[in-house]
Amino acid sequence: MKIIPINERQCAGCTKCCDGWLTGVAHGHQFRPGRPCHYVGTSGCTIYEQRPENPCVVFKCEWLTNYDLPEWFKPSESNVICTKRVAGDIVYLEVIEAGQQIDSSILAWLVAWCLDHGINLRVQVKGSLRSFGSQRFLDALNPPAPVSTPEADATTQGESNG
Repeated sequence: MKIIPINERQCAGCTKCCDGWLTGVAHGHQFRPGRPCHYVGTSGCTIYEQRPENPCVVFKCEWLTNYDLPEWFKPSESNVICTKRVAGDIVYLEVIEAGQQIDSSILAWLVAWCLDHGINLRVQVKGSLRSFGSQRFLDALNPPAPVSTPEADATTQGESNG
């Protein structure tokens, strides 16, 4: 038996995931930042009943599924899209700007909320991704560069001289 929350969240007019802030392919038409889905119209999806399973049916932003996020965090209201992601075995939230730079009050609330709940966060601020969280999470996203050693340098120089 499936328990449905009394106030189950729905997209209800929000098309931020289709408006060219995320990437995907719908029936052979690619959408990406700066290029909305071919099938999004002024009132939503023009092929809603025939939309592809992946990404359209499968994708759920975190606001739809996480009732700990406030109502005002809905992408059409907050102008950010929050998605649960995984890096190796580390779960984190990724928040992408959708139509404008993230509002400072939204950013402040989001960082504080993630810190309070021990949630790793990757957030787009003025177009650049910033990460907050555990050292393991930060290392998983940005592995350290290989360290140069004299032996490795000599081998590389020998190969380029050959």
